[in-house]
Amino acid sequence: MLASVVIPIGLLLSYATRSWGGTSGTYISIYWRFWDFSYLAVPGWRRDVIDLAVRIGSECLALVGWSWTCGFVLGRVSRRTVWPTVLMFAVVVFFGTMGTAVAGEPRGNPSLQYHVVFVVLPRFFRTFLVLLPAAWGAYRGSQASSLPLGPTVLAVVVLAGATFLVSQGLERSLVFGGLVPADPGPDGFLVSADDPRPLWFLSLVMMWPAAFILAEASRERGMRRASSA
Repeated sequence: MLASVVIPIGLLLSYATRSWGGTSGTYISIYWRFWDFSYLAVPGWRRDVIDLAVRIGSECLALVGWSWTCGFVLGRVSRRTVWPTVLMFAVVVFFGTMGTAVAGEPRGNPSLQYHVVFVVLPRFFRTFLVLLPAAWGAYRGSQASSLPLGPTVLAVVVLAGATFLVSQGLERSLVFGGLVPADPGPDGFLVSADDPRPLWFLSLVMMWPAAFILAEASRERGMRRASSA
C-alpha cells in the first residue's frame, strides 16, 4: 500500500491542495474586494464567475473523491494496520511539499491575505477535503460489508467527470510546484493550448482506487447472484 497509494497519491494530493488552495484563495480574494451583483448582468463577467465556481467545485469534489477512495482501499486491504497507514498517508499529504515553493508565489509578504491564501487555505483543503474523507473511507473500507453496485457506479462516473475537468490543473500543480520541469511548447508560453502533457497519466493514477472499488462491488454482486441461483 505504501508503494501504490500512500506515497504516490499522497504526494500528488499534497501538491494539488497547495496549488489549488492558493489559486482559489487568490481568485476569491479578488472577487471579495471588487464584487458587485450588478456585474452579473455583464455576460463576460457572469461567464467568468460560473467558470470559477465550476473549477473550484470540481477541484473540491475531486479531492474528496480521490481521498475517500484511497482511504477505502487502505481500509479494505490493510485492515489490521489501517490507522497507522492512514497516519502515514496524512504525513505525506501535509509534508510532501516541504522545501518547495509555488512558482510566482510572493516572498517575504507578511500580510494577512498572503497568510490566508498561501498557508491557511492549503491546510484547510488538506484537512477537510483530504484527511477527513480519507479517514472516513478507511473506516468504511475496514467494514466487512461491500458497497452497493448502483450508487458505486454513479459515484465513480461523477468522480471520473470531475477528474477530467481538473486533470490539467493536477499536472500544472507539479509543474509550478517545481517537481517536474516546465515545457511551454512551441509558442514559448506556459498554460497555453500547445503545452505538451507528458503527465496525462496522473489522472489514471488518481482513479485506480475508484476502479478497484467498482471492480470489488461488481464481484460481490456477482457472487451474491451466484449463491442465490
